[in-house]
Amino acid sequence: ETFNLSYDISLEELEVKFAFESCDITKVNNVKEVLEHVKSKNYKIVVLSNTCFSRKAIVAMLDDLNQYFDEVIASSEFMVRKPYEAFFELGISKFDISRDNIYYIGNDYYFDIYGSSRANLKSVWLNENNKEKNNNLKVSNYIEINDFIQLIEMDF
Repeated sequence: ETFNLSYDISLEELEVKFAFESCDITKVNNVKEVLEHVKSKNYKIVVLSNTCFSRKAIVAMLDDLNQYFDEVIASSEFMVRKPYEAFFELGISKFDISRDNIYYIGNDYYFDIYGSSRANLKSVWLNENNKEKNNNLKVSNYIEINDFIQLIEMDF
């Protein structure tokens, strides 16, 4: 209203369009094959996204991968984000599953691996670009892979 803008779509649709236009969305190599493998084992799969967009926008951006996810949690809707344990707790609390049976897979050493380690989860660092880990961060109990397909090879 301040800028006298008008549009013919809802604010939710506008957010989704903006999200698609402003984000560089690339699927991880072999992601569909790995998700199919994990789902075939009846595992629950949750997306925890550090984002300024809503859950609805994240779901739209996941597109054809949505069928594999049991829950999508957007940090923007909870005012907490990775690496804080409270954000990981949101995902953990969705299902009655022991932490011993939860793996967190992420591609950012600080936000994903350090954060999930602080939440006492077993972590898998997808390090496709061979980034150096930050040795100043106390991280335990993680596996490092450089290709998502390794999860199938490990019979994850």
